[in-house]
Amino acid sequence: MTLSSEEKKRRRAKANQRYYLKKKQAAMNGDPEAQRKWNKDRHSRQYASVKAFIKNTATQEELDELRSLINLVSNR
Repeated sequence: MTLSSEEKKRRRAKANQRYYLKKKQAAMNGDPEAQRKWNKDRHSRQYASVKAFIKNTATQEELDELRSLINLVSNR
């Protein structure tokens, strides 16, 4: 049985949701190491979502301006 690409995406999304829910529950149960990892992962996911939003909605001039600002800050 072959799965359609939509079905594969849906299954992967559900698996990811279960994975992150399990990690979040471990972090909320007071395990300090799990809390540290959860906060680090959450920051990474937020950064990735903002980056994708900018990439999908920004004009080329805005992207060029952002790149120049990032280069300016990173070269300090």
